[in-house]
This record gives sequence, C-alpha cells and structure tokens, in this order.
Amino acid sequence: MRDPFSSIRRVLSPGAASVILLALVSSILVWRIKPADRDGMLFWVFASTHYETYLNTLPKWNQDNPDKKVQMRILNGQVLERRMVSGFFPARRWQMFLKSSADLRLGRLRDR
Repeated sequence: MRDPFSSIRRVLSPGAASVILLALVSSILVWRIKPADRDGMLFWVFASTHYETYLNTLPKWNQDNPDKKVQMRILNGQVLERRMVSGFFPARRWQMFLKSSADLRLGRLRDR
C-alpha cells in the first residue's frame, strides 16, 4: 500500500510542515476569538492637550448622541513610534542605531 503523505514529504521538510501546521492552528484560534463588546467608537489621541480638550466635550457628545458614543484613549507619540519601529529592529541594534545617529549629528563618529 502506498503512503498517502509521500508526495507531501517530498515537497515539505518536517520543519516547514510544522510551521504550516502551527500557522493553521493559530489562525483558527485567532479566528475563534470574539472581540470585546465596546460601547461606541474608540478615539485615539496622541497629545495630552488634545486629550484634555476632548475630555471636556466628550460627555456632552455622548449624551447628545447615544447611538454614536465615543471612548477616548491617549497614546504617547514616542511609545507609538517605538512600537512601530520594534518590528524592524531588534532592541540592541536599535539602541546602537540611535547612538550612532546621535554621534553623526554631533560630528563625532568613532570606530566600534
């Protein structure tokens, strides 16, 4: 009797097959997660002055528009930038990059 998985074994290594299996299982698990119910739309602001300004007007908006309620969150710009960049650079390389770019700006690039 012929092995039904012989053609797959010729194409995929055990490592590649396990990566594909993990991707399928994790995709199914993520697909089954139900998002938390939120009372209205989430509104992100990036400056504390904007947060303080909208904080005063938000209760009136939510009272006047019960079908379009808004929840507000403040995100620090530096934290947001770090999160975006962390996908491209490991932490150690990113620190070295920042240090070397500061040295370039100050005109004191030294051998590492």
